[in-house]
Amino acid sequence: MNGVLKERIEALWEQKGELSHNLDLLGQVEIVVDELLHLLESGVVRSCEKNEDKWIVNNWVKKGILLLFCVRKSCRVSAQVMTYRDKIRALHNFSDECRVIPTAYIREGVFVGSNAVIMPSFVNIGAYVGDNTMIDSYATVGSCVQIGDKCHISSSAVIGGVLEPVQECPVIIEDNCFVGAGSQVTEGVILGEGSVIGAGVTLTNSIKIYDSVDQKFLSGYVPPFSVVVSGVVQSNTRADVMVKSSIIIKKLTVQEREVLSINEILRSN
Repeated sequence: MNGVLKERIEALWEQKGELSHNLDLLGQVEIVVDELLHLLESGVVRSCEKNEDKWIVNNWVKKGILLLFCVRKSCRVSAQVMTYRDKIRALHNFSDECRVIPTAYIREGVFVGSNAVIMPSFVNIGAYVGDNTMIDSYATVGSCVQIGDKCHISSSAVIGGVLEPVQECPVIIEDNCFVGAGSQVTEGVILGEGSVIGAGVTLTNSIKIYDSVDQKFLSGYVPPFSVVVSGVVQSNTRADVMVKSSIIIKKLTVQEREVLSINEILRSN
């Protein structure tokens, strides 16, 4: 079924230049977009998914989302006690097994897993929020971001998404991760399973990550079960200059993962 939908979206994407004057094409796009949003919200289709050890971007899903903007006109969108003007409606058909707190705003085309808790925050179209995950107050989850099961995205954290270019990977947060308050994870960074990110850490592809355990620099990837805090490292070009960096201060052992709380992990280092 997904293969057929993919082919339909790819074909319509090639004809998007004709949408402004072809009513038949517009009707086809509306049908396809509604089907895609339903599949995204049910978790059957994802904008990015893991194949063995590699995350693969489903370009065709992003193209389908972008086609929505070609055919939808802005209209009044009611969400709880507030009214908006937008092309993308609010998500209302939540699972009975999740909690969505008043003033949280989730756009359509988002999957919210079983027992997930969405505090007052913003979750954009195409995102995936896994089972038993909490998105805490004032956090922002961008377009197509993939967040695994049993994660905690703390207050005011920014998790960057991306719709265009369609081939660009959004931020990926694998299962059992913790992202501290006020942290920023953007530019397609991947957090490996069980990573612990301290408060106020900035992770991007342009800021090097120093792995103090293996004594090497990484870019855009945090290995599984790493504990990351903010710090500084010596500049590559000037010995008298220190530059901002994110530093992996330890890798959690199996025993530590089982017995230590997040606060104990961060405070003990």
